[in-house]
Amino acid sequence: FASDVLGKAALFRNRSVECVNQQFSTWVYGSSEVLEQVQEKVHEASAMSKGEHWDFTATFLEWAPFAITESLSAKAPLDLPVTLLCSQHGPMIVLQESTDRLRKLLLDCNLAYISESKMWWEVENPDDVM
Repeated sequence: FASDVLGKAALFRNRSVECVNQQFSTWVYGSSEVLEQVQEKVHEASAMSKGEHWDFTATFLEWAPFAITESLSAKAPLDLPVTLLCSQHGPMIVLQESTDRLRKLLLDCNLAYISESKMWWEVENPDDVM
């Protein structure tokens, strides 16, 4: 897991547009036409970016998964009513199993699945974003 996440971070750190585009089938649920549309939009946005998108994403991938895991691992379960959302077709270890582990830390927790989603639900179903 760690080497996979750090490898993806390196793609953003090096601004490897084509390599990042090849990752979309992992992150986005949909037909080849949907993937092509997403790739095109991200490519256009990335070209207009002064680097903030690339630097933010690389830094997030280098830091967040490890910091979140470390900070939550020693915590007692929380009695907090919450509903966790998880992409139905998301990667098993990176997304589904980690969401289930988080669910176990929350005593009053429901787990719901986002249908027709792999991971990047805000791009896959922009009309569903609140």
